[in-house]
Amino acid sequence: MDIIVRHLPDTITHYELERFVRRGIGSHWSLLGRVPDGELLRCPIMKITDQAQGYVEFHGLATIEPPGVAQGTTVRLDGASWQGQVMSVSKFMRRSRLRDKRQNRILDIVAHHGERRRGERHGKSTLRQNSHANRHGERSEGG
Repeated sequence: MDIIVRHLPDTITHYELERFVRRGIGSHWSLLGRVPDGELLRCPIMKITDQAQGYVEFHGLATIEPPGVAQGTTVRLDGASWQGQVMSVSKFMRRSRLRDKRQNRILDIVAHHGERRRGERHGKSTLRQNSHANRHGERSEGG
């Protein structure tokens, strides 16, 4: 399961992020000593640049197995203080283009406009009549 660590300081290193995430993964004692409850599979740092606003954000995306350990890690690390900053940690939700709330707002506006347009095609100002053939093959106008 992927978890996201939001708004990392720009001075963060990959090693420091891994240490922070591993701090949240629980462990237990065994005959071999202290053994972690889960495994940190990967932990890249993402740099997101908003060119329109001119700012840069850094986020960590950690993949932890099994999912139960990842959920516990999220609970333990969310709100934890690290390097003088309160961290925001949550489950990472992958968005499809169809389920992206930011994108759906635009799609809803376009869909609403399209529906309105279709309804206006045959609105009050348009008289619509169907033409039917009667029993004798003559065409008559019907409403």
